[in-house]
Amino acid sequence: MVKKQWDIPRNWLLFLGSSFISGLGTKLTTIGLADKLYKLTGDNFSISLVFLLQSLPMLFLGVMAGTLCDRYNKKGLFVAVNTFYAVTSFLFAVTASPPLLYLILLLTGVLQTLFLPCRIAFLPQIVDPADLMRVNGMRASLNGMIAIFGYGFAGAIVGYLGNTVAFVMDGCSFLSVAFTTLFLQTTAAPNATAVKQSASDQRFSFKTTWNMIRNHPRLQAVLTLEVLTNFIIILQIPLTYIFVARYLGGPARMAQRTGLLFAAAGIGTCLGGLLLNRLRSGNRLLALPKALLFDSLLVLSFALVRFFPLNLILYGLMGVIAAFMGTILETAVQEWTPPEHLGAVSGFIHSIVEPICVVSLLLGGLLTQWLEPSWLFILCAGAELLTGAYFLNRFRAEAGVTSTSEKLGS
Repeated sequence: MVKKQWDIPRNWLLFLGSSFISGLGTKLTTIGLADKLYKLTGDNFSISLVFLLQSLPMLFLGVMAGTLCDRYNKKGLFVAVNTFYAVTSFLFAVTASPPLLYLILLLTGVLQTLFLPCRIAFLPQIVDPADLMRVNGMRASLNGMIAIFGYGFAGAIVGYLGNTVAFVMDGCSFLSVAFTTLFLQTTAAPNATAVKQSASDQRFSFKTTWNMIRNHPRLQAVLTLEVLTNFIIILQIPLTYIFVARYLGGPARMAQRTGLLFAAAGIGTCLGGLLLNRLRSGNRLLALPKALLFDSLLVLSFALVRFFPLNLILYGLMGVIAAFMGTILETAVQEWTPPEHLGAVSGFIHSIVEPICVVSLLLGGLLTQWLEPSWLFILCAGAELLTGAYFLNRFRAEAGVTSTSEKLGS
């Protein structure tokens, strides 16, 4: 039976609804932690440690966490991880010692390391393979809504009710996700081979996972695109603040106008997720480099324009492309990876990408000490152009397409 475009099955509603609730809850903890640590320590660096400690475990434990997802029941792990997330939120509420808060932060980083591959590997068990792109697109749209409203909502809660209330609300949101997950119907049984995986296989999972990706041309391309696009796009986040201060209103308007730009990107993310529902499966591989080429034009235009309303539109379109590329890449991993290795592969990819994102954020801030932000945006546009052109030619060659007159538009 063919589904209508907006005929959303029960599993989808439960999964997407719980994802939205936990996403809002996570914003509560992000703002609440920054508020609590700054009040306890008075140190600006303590806020940077929040992001560092949450990202560090991914570098060392990503593949191991993904392997655990392949070995054990993904539904049970998803429930357990969200339950432990709730515990950490409640601990944040009752802890007043900075060292203990940092320790709990490190624990949440370990949970995040397990959560990401578990979510990616669990989704194909509750969604028909033909619907993965549609569900991932809807989730991207919800993430866009969270980006638009989440921080404002969290700021209001912390400002008026305090960070303790924010932590408790976040803990309750995670418990609601764990409870909701119990009612999800899985369509695939745990893989028996994966469950019987030996301890020696797990010990060398990083090497074996890398070899599997290296010998799979499509997965190798996905990993390369994930690394390059995330590095280039994340680099632009700190540049945006400096760009606004220099060219779009000065320091006095930086906070307001930067917030509007990020809100426009959130709106673009919502639209990008919705547009993915109309993408035919045969177009996905070529759609990635085409989107990257289009984004290079948007970034270049943003770097040259000094009229804020137009910059706002361009930044929103950049949000559309970011959602487009991120969702296609995640769906590609789910579709092209053998189910018994999906957790390990996604864990491997995140163990590479997440630390690179942190490095990119730091690098973006440092480079503005020597180069104008407009020139850095132009360099980012050039990097996207070269990456998109390379992969477009590569994917066309792999598909046997030799005509150079084919249009670049989707």
